[in-house]
This record gives sequence, structure tokens and C-alpha cells, in this order.
Amino acid sequence: MIQRLTFDITQPYITEPLEQETFVKACVDSHPSVLHRLYYISNNKKDISVALELLDHPTLIGKVSVHMQCAYAGRAKAQASAIKGMKKYLKHTPKYVVSCRIHTINGAKEVFTFKHATTNQDKVYSLIAELENIITKRYCNG
Repeated sequence: MIQRLTFDITQPYITEPLEQETFVKACVDSHPSVLHRLYYISNNKKDISVALELLDHPTLIGKVSVHMQCAYAGRAKAQASAIKGMKKYLKHTPKYVVSCRIHTINGAKEVFTFKHATTNQDKVYSLIAELENIITKRYCNG
């Protein structure tokens, strides 16, 4: 059985700045990657979301995931640009990577893998539908 899970990729932008106290403390004590993570958290963004899961199969387990790279915009971009180490993150553009991995429960032997990067949200949804069809035909109706 395939279970669909809800996920949100509609707003791939980090727009809200960190609270001033958090920003100052993070700039002093943290690596830029930690600061980048804080922006994701404060903007309620998930960089990885599970879209489909293969459940109740006697020998296989798997999932389809969407990795979302957000772009900085507005006040968040203005705030983050004050930190030299954030320069590489400020260059990010919205991007999605749809990946699928199905493997055996015992031994984790890969049975099926797929990975595709795109900047188009519609392509993400169509890839998920295609992967659902592939998984259903190959692994659920046998």
C-alpha cells in the first residue's frame, strides 16, 4: 500500500528575519550553516518532506521525498547579507529534488532509486504521480 503524505512547497522563500536577539547571538556563537538552519526554522520551512511511503509490504520499504532549497528574499535577505559567511546561502534559488528509494526490509538491498532536480513546482507534483504509478505497478500489485 502507498500512503500519500501532505507537504508544502508553495512558498520556497525565506522572507522573515530572525529576532534581533537570536540573530546577534547566532552571529557570535554559530557557524553560518547554523544561522541558515535558524532561518529555515523561523520561517517554518522544511528542507525535506516525505510525499509517499510504501507501507505494509512483506519484503520492501520505501519513500518518495522532496528536498526543497529556499531562496532568501526581503527582510531576511537584507539581514542575512550582513554576515559574510551567509553569502553562499544568499545565492540560492528555489530548487526541488525529488528522490525515491525502495529497499528490502532485511539487508537494505536497493531495489529502486530515482533522483531528479527541478525548479518547477508542477514538475515535482507530476514526478510524484509518476513514481506512485511505478511503485504501484511494480511493487504493490504482485
